[in-house]
Parts: sequence; C-alpha cells; structure tokens
Amino acid sequence: MSRLEVTRLVKTYPVKVGLWRQIRSRQPSVQAVSNVNLTIEPGEVVGLVGESGCGKTTTGKMLVRLEKPTAGSVRLDGTDIFQLKGRELRSFRRRMQMVFQDPYDTLNPRRSILETLMQPLRYLGLEASAAAQRERALEALDHVELGALGDFSNRYPHQLSGGQRQRVAIGRALVVEPDIIVADEPVSMLDVSVRASVLKLLQRLNRERGIGILLITHDLATAKFLCDRVIVMYLGKVVEEMPSSAMPRAVRHPYSKLLLASVPDLRSEPSGPREHLDGAAPSAIDPPSGCRFHPRCPLAVPRCSTEEPSLRPMGEGSHMAACHVL
Repeated sequence: MSRLEVTRLVKTYPVKVGLWRQIRSRQPSVQAVSNVNLTIEPGEVVGLVGESGCGKTTTGKMLVRLEKPTAGSVRLDGTDIFQLKGRELRSFRRRMQMVFQDPYDTLNPRRSILETLMQPLRYLGLEASAAAQRERALEALDHVELGALGDFSNRYPHQLSGGQRQRVAIGRALVVEPDIIVADEPVSMLDVSVRASVLKLLQRLNRERGIGILLITHDLATAKFLCDRVIVMYLGKVVEEMPSSAMPRAVRHPYSKLLLASVPDLRSEPSGPREHLDGAAPSAIDPPSGCRFHPRCPLAVPRCSTEEPSLRPMGEGSHMAACHVL
C-alpha cells in the first residue's frame, strides 16, 4: 500500500478577456486551489468536503495527474508524480485511479461492460492474453457485486441503472488493483435508495483490500459515514481538518458548522429554523482579503477582513482549524 503526500498545492487558471483589457491591465486569473496540504496514509479514507466551486474536484484531478499544478508537489511514496515518465508513469496509472461523479458520461456507450473493464488491462499491459484479461474483468464484476445478478459482461451502459453504472465505474478502477482511489462525488448523481449501497461497497473494498480512498463530497454526513479523517475546503483553502470520530460534537470552524447544520436530521422534528449560509460564495477571481469566509461568517470580527488565518491545533489530537475567533 502507498502513502500520498500533497504539499502547498496551487492551481491557477487564466481568465479569457479581450485584447484591450489585456493591454491595459494584468490578465485576471482564478486560483482554484490555494496552498492545500494533505496526506493519505496506506489504507486510509480521507474526505474532502465543501460547496461546489471550492476546488475539491480540481485537487482530486491533480492527484491523478489529470491536471498539472501551478505550484506545489504531489508525492506517492516520496516520488513526485509530475516527474514520472515511461514505465514509472504507467505504474503510477495503475496505482492511482479515479471514479468520476457522473456514471452516465464516464462509460463509453459503444463498449460492452466486459470491454470497458478489459480496456485498462490492455492499456497498462497487465495481462498478456485476452483470456486472462477477461477472467480478471469478471472478477472485478464480482467484487462490485454485479457478477451474481446475471450476465452483465455483455450488456451496454444504456441497459444499466445509475447505481449499476457507478459500480461498473468502480470496477473499472478496481480491475488494475490500485493502491488509492480518488472518488469524486460518487453518489451525488444517484437515487437516494442506492447511495448507501455504493458507499458500503467502497467501505468494504477499503476494509478487505486496504485501498486508500479520497472521497470528494459536499456532504459532511457522507464523509462521517465513510472516512477516517475529514478536510473541509472553502474557496480553494483548507479551513478545518479533523478525525471523523470528532463529528459532529467537535466541529469548530463556522463554515463547517453551517455545512453540518444544512444536513436535515430525519430522526427528529426540527426544534427551530435551521442555520444556513447567506448568499453565494465570493468570486474566485477577486477573493476577499483576509479570511475568505468572513463576508458570510456570523462570527466575523474586524481582524478577519485584513489578516488571513492559518491552520492551528484545536485542543489535543490532529484537529486543526483556520479561524481567528476560535
């Protein structure tokens, strides 16, 4: 199993503007990810949580080399993944896999399920014969609990439900026996009735095979169910990191608390109006000075608008938060 270490990761995208504006002023840019640090220990499940546009998906894509960082490093067992070439790069492709959010768009409609699962084996040269590739693909179907439901191998994506397609996508990642899977909102496009089964599948694969997982989600409740640690992002920045066992009791950052309050509790009647986030997140092209959350924060003080907080320990253990008022 492998250890992934991310250090001061930055991703900036230039914003397209007219020629006249380029001449008169500096070209604007969006800093989607700003100085993010995280680690995934062997066999660990880490949750990356935040609203849409906070930079969590961009972070996940950089971890599997689908995006190149503007600055910072991503190291797998001490090796910078952006320096890999040739055979080492191919080995990295096997060890790091990604499951995308939309199961409807991530499967080739012209390929059968069997062909979909065999294709990574051909690309990475993991099995010499077609028979061996087929056997390994069928084993992957069994691992994602589709093998016993009939002959799925000869079906096509349009013949499957959303939950079944996402299981195939997980099987495609699993067939190459990865060390770490980056799962980007793997259940957000699925019906509520099948979300729990897909999350339990990921949980079982982690426990039985020791696969590390980075779970990207907007839902703190989902992260608590599956993850060992939870990292909360806001507008490209990490604002809190904590063990999932500390949730919800020890959540400290105002943004994390509001995210948690936005999750309805179906076990009890609401005792009053729920807290909610006011307004939309500020523009990433022109983020607020100081703490990026201060325009929406109910606890903001004057210092928050001028001085950017850094992550600091919150009591004992590995709990950290970036907030001036805590």
